[in-house]
Amino acid sequence: MMRRAQPLAFPKALDLLRKTLEHSPADSTEIAWTEVVHQTACNQQEPVDPATGTAARCTLQIRVVEQGRTGSYTTGALEAAELHSAVRQALARAALPTATDREDASSPSAGSSGSSGSSGSSVSSSGHPPKSPDDTPPTGGSGASEPTVSPISSDTLFDERIARLSPQEAQDLLRQGLRPDEEQGTLEWAVGRAAVLNSAGLERWTTTTCAQLHITSGEGFAAGQAAAAARTFQRLDPPGTLERARGRRAATTDSGDTGTEDAAAPSVYLTPEATADLLLHLRRLARATLAFPDAHPGARPDFPGTPLDAALHLVDDPLDPAGLPFPFDLRGAPLATRPLLVEGTAVPLPRTAAAEDPQGSHLILHPGTLTEGALLERCDGGLFGTRIAKIQCLDPARLELRCTLQGVRRIRAGRQAEALPPTAVLIPLLRSLQNVLGVGATAVTLAEGDGLLGGARAPALALTLRP
Repeated sequence: MMRRAQPLAFPKALDLLRKTLEHSPADSTEIAWTEVVHQTACNQQEPVDPATGTAARCTLQIRVVEQGRTGSYTTGALEAAELHSAVRQALARAALPTATDREDASSPSAGSSGSSGSSGSSVSSSGHPPKSPDDTPPTGGSGASEPTVSPISSDTLFDERIARLSPQEAQDLLRQGLRPDEEQGTLEWAVGRAAVLNSAGLERWTTTTCAQLHITSGEGFAAGQAAAAARTFQRLDPPGTLERARGRRAATTDSGDTGTEDAAAPSVYLTPEATADLLLHLRRLARATLAFPDAHPGARPDFPGTPLDAALHLVDDPLDPAGLPFPFDLRGAPLATRPLLVEGTAVPLPRTAAAEDPQGSHLILHPGTLTEGALLERCDGGLFGTRIAKIQCLDPARLELRCTLQGVRRIRAGRQAEALPPTAVLIPLLRSLQNVLGVGATAVTLAEGDGLLGGARAPALALTLRP
């Protein structure tokens, strides 16, 4: 990954990628490129000068197939010399012996196979079975016979107002609705570009925008917090985010509580933002478990076969405009909606390698019907958590988590009461999801990272903490 002072014009960038593909000596070549320009403004700080504070973060992955073996190389420089070097590096990696090659070479039968070099083509350097010369190069399932795809342009993906926003204009927008002495607003926005091309003729590319708003009302751990993200300003809803932040502001604090860990709380109310934090963590856990199976023996990265509460409906939906939609994956395959949980029952999915997960983060937990007041009543005597700042997975197989909550409140008589410092709670998530106390009616979207490839959308959840 690399930053450059000014992003290359999109037509020039695409032309450079096409020329790299054309001059690649590999049997098959695939290029996946993403570039993001990210900016930030705050109502209580001086805006950053765009001339010095704007940088494009670029990531390029080159994948090649050579004599049935695959290799890949990642770089951060969108320059002709660097791209040609990346192709050579990927070819060199395709030629490297794999662990299977070494095992075959050391086995007693290796010398009696009757053909020299047979072990060199048994497995690709990426660990996948080799492709025959007649096989189509990898395209992420979209099919090499497809015609070149035209540029994707959609009002749900790109907002010209966000793309042209300057730090000074963003700061002026924040100052319009916030109380200058007691409220802080931070607006982050990004313009992203992505393209996937391969030597079979596939070509997909798009531009996206993402705006993320964070508001804090008050000071210390009694302050109310709220956040939201969207592809367009129209869907961001700053007034609603501000209202949530003010509504979570505590009138009193528990000065005697150190906020280390609360093992006595019977239940927890997770705001929509905290639930989205949880979904994003579970996705990262699943990918890590797939990528490093030896580090998580017995872990199940997907949702368990045991039925969960029928109120839970979870989908991976990259097309929902209420989330952070994105049209294709980084292998060039068009994305589609996948149900993950239907009335609490997991939908079987093909197990794929974590590094080739065909879809990004587009997890959407469908809202229920309960108001915040109804959920608070069901969590009476428990804790209210605005955000999850840190999650430790104590047992991946059982999804037992130690979560550090921020914006914590005690719940008394079905209402938010005194504020607490950041507090850790143990959540037996698998058991909690088998009998949830309630699902909220309003959902909030959060971005993962800069939001280029997606995020998560979720309502509030009321969970029991009792084993």
